[in-house]
Amino acid sequence: MKLRYKLLISYLMIGLLPLLSIGIYANTRLRDEQFRAISESYLTQLAQIDITLSNFLRDVEADVATLAADPIVRTKDDREFTNFLQQADPATFVYRIGAVEQEIIDTFLRYQEQHLYANSVYMGRSNGAFVRSRKRAAATQYDPRERPWYQLAVSQPDRAMRTAPYRSVTTDEINLGIVKALVDDQNVVFGVVGVDITLQGLTAVVAQTEIGQDQYIFLLDEQGIILSNPDPARRFQSYRAAGLNAFEQVMTQARGYLTFVDKGQTNYAFFLTSPYLKWKICAVVPAQIITHASRHLVNTMMIIIGVTLCVGMMLAYVVAQRIVTPINSLIQSIALLASELRKHQPFRRVNIRTHDEIEQLGEAFNAMGAQLSEADRELEAYRQNLEQIVAQRTAQLTEANAQLSQEIVTRTEVEQELRRAQELALQAKNAAETANQAKSEFLANMSHELRTPLNGILGYAQLLRREKGLNEFQEKGLDIIERSGNHLLQLINDVLDVSKIEARKMELVAVTFQFPAFLQEITSMIRIQAEQKGLTFHCDLAPELPHVVCADKHRLEQILLNLLGNALKFTDHGAVSLRVSELRQSSERHEAETVRTYCFQVEDTGIGIPQKNLEDIFLAFKQVGEHARMREGTGLGLAISRKLVEMMGGELRAHSVVGQGSAFSFTLPLQEASDEHLPEVVETQAIIGYQGERRKILVVDDKWENRVLLVSLLLPLGFDVQEAEDGYDGLQKTGEFRPDLIFMDLIMPVMDGFEATRQIRQTPALAATKIIAVSASTVIPSHKITSEYGCDDYLLKPVHMQDVLEKIALHLGIIWIYEGAQNTGFSTLPNDREADAQKLIAPPPDEINLLHASVLDGDVQQVHARLEIMVRHDQRYRPFAEQVLERLKTFDEDRLCEFLQQYLGG
Repeated sequence: MKLRYKLLISYLMIGLLPLLSIGIYANTRLRDEQFRAISESYLTQLAQIDITLSNFLRDVEADVATLAADPIVRTKDDREFTNFLQQADPATFVYRIGAVEQEIIDTFLRYQEQHLYANSVYMGRSNGAFVRSRKRAAATQYDPRERPWYQLAVSQPDRAMRTAPYRSVTTDEINLGIVKALVDDQNVVFGVVGVDITLQGLTAVVAQTEIGQDQYIFLLDEQGIILSNPDPARRFQSYRAAGLNAFEQVMTQARGYLTFVDKGQTNYAFFLTSPYLKWKICAVVPAQIITHASRHLVNTMMIIIGVTLCVGMMLAYVVAQRIVTPINSLIQSIALLASELRKHQPFRRVNIRTHDEIEQLGEAFNAMGAQLSEADRELEAYRQNLEQIVAQRTAQLTEANAQLSQEIVTRTEVEQELRRAQELALQAKNAAETANQAKSEFLANMSHELRTPLNGILGYAQLLRREKGLNEFQEKGLDIIERSGNHLLQLINDVLDVSKIEARKMELVAVTFQFPAFLQEITSMIRIQAEQKGLTFHCDLAPELPHVVCADKHRLEQILLNLLGNALKFTDHGAVSLRVSELRQSSERHEAETVRTYCFQVEDTGIGIPQKNLEDIFLAFKQVGEHARMREGTGLGLAISRKLVEMMGGELRAHSVVGQGSAFSFTLPLQEASDEHLPEVVETQAIIGYQGERRKILVVDDKWENRVLLVSLLLPLGFDVQEAEDGYDGLQKTGEFRPDLIFMDLIMPVMDGFEATRQIRQTPALAATKIIAVSASTVIPSHKITSEYGCDDYLLKPVHMQDVLEKIALHLGIIWIYEGAQNTGFSTLPNDREADAQKLIAPPPDEINLLHASVLDGDVQQVHARLEIMVRHDQRYRPFAEQVLERLKTFDEDRLCEFLQQYLGG
């Protein structure tokens, strides 16, 4: 686009647009001001109409009050006045007007002649008489005392009142009444005088004010009824019925204006509210009258803007021409300069005489052209010299390029080797992760497989310990079984702990316990072991130790027993000591509880550890020292202890001197707690039963030996026990047996314990059944089993009998009966030790034969089931069933068979 056109467009953008904006703004502003002036003019006229109308009605009220004071009108001799209290035939009704009544009628007629607005003058008396200036159109029954105008005047007897517009009883006229009560000297109302003004007459009063051609005024009362309107059809209608819905705004505002469409024509309605009458006075003006006044002003403004634009365009063209002409000359000189430089010709100056910035631009161009011409000569000389330099540099770059190519080849080979190394490292990482996952799965499976038989071994060892009359050989045998089983269990737990620590799945479980009592239990155990080895054991506990703390009791016990156990194992002479003290300036507030840091120190006078091996002892499966002592452990204890201390917020350190002994110490922050958080103390006496009604327990386990273990524990205590061999069987028997509590194994064929528990929880009738998970699996944390899988509690195999009894008491809320206590009110079978077998009532031989066959088959569950059915059928068999259960508890098959055979012959 050429410069002159750009200048013209710039002028239009800079000059025309602001001019148009100013014109539009001025036009809008002037139009608004003109409309505001018109609006105020109409509102002023409406205010004048309001004054006229209010004065008119005030005058009428004064006239009516004067009429009511006329002595003729106020006469009390009204007994012979006309009344319409009885229904009459309008065709035959005859007025009988007396002299007094006629004189009043004449007075009313003179009032109408003097006041043309009066449509009718009338009077009602307290006796029901009704006098009117003109006779009624129809002599229908009429009681003035019941009419609103009469009652309105009586309600305010001291002044004239204005009624609401109403339709006449005998005609279709719409009237507005001005009424005044007639009051005697005793302020007793004896009648009402009134004057009616028709809406047509009111319209005539309003029409006296001229506001312009095609414009009119109408009135609305407080309810929106049209009182005055040029269109008779709209009078005494609501504005909605008249199709003027836009006047809703009029009824809600005191004054203002609105636009509406009436009969296809757009109109403005200016309105205000009469302070005296409370009516809406509206002036309707066609919109074209309002807009006509501003159209002339708009046209004038557009002409002025058009003329100004044309003149400006002409001036802009002249100015642009004076600017562009010398610039074009300069452009031609620039093109010529380029041609001269290409041909290496002398520079020719440009001559511009405009005496302004363009002339300065021309002078600057001349200076630039001279400099370029000089620079071109120098460049040509430099170019010739540069060609020689380029030839030399090209030879050098060719040689450098060959070297760079060789380096690129070498770098590519190195990158390929690096990628291969990264791929190998990734493969090794994936293989390590796969191996680690396989190891975790293997350890979990091995833990499950080892814990299952351990559950039977340790469980039956606990059951056998409950028996009376064990000899010394049997006691020692049970000690060996329990010690060996617990040792194997500890090895399994150590391997699993290492696996959990490596997988970062180890979790701490904080409980509240008595701290000094906890330390005393550990030191008592270690003191016995030290005395057996001929060592001295010292225990130094600080006196300011808290009574109750909150921490992971099991893991703290595991750490201390490991460190003290190692001290005993590697010490042959001297002493082992434990010292527990509080670190000064260590207390802090933590969630409204005090947290203090304590130091635990274990020292011994053993063989010691070489300084170079101090860090190796904390590695998993790493042992140092004499070979004979290394075979006594797995090498996991210290590795687990260090990790546990770190998880609990402490640090485990070691110091040792070969031949003098070792010292291990660690610090732990412990949170103090109150006694109210302590768990209840569990009674350690032998349990022989429980109080209350007999409770039902279902044992679900796919291993027969695990089921029999729990059944053998629970049956002698009086529980009603049944067994199920998998989850599906357990689900069926739960619906039939309706147990109070279920011991549910989790890993089973057909249906596992997770699915069985889920279906039980979804059954409304079984939802309240308590479920305790019993499993040898350690893959799923116990808190997840109780929070996500619907179980109420969890027991890890091998189970401890005391734990089983504690869980039952916790979830069923039963009270145990201990050995030596008074046995009353509990649900076990009657234990009458004085009854002998000969006094028992035995079941029929057929039942005994079936019971005997189940004993020979070793089907303990079937024996329990038959005894239960037998007792339910006849309570007299309960002592017999008790004797069978008593012998079944000892697992002495021969003794039980002998007991049954003595009843087979009878």
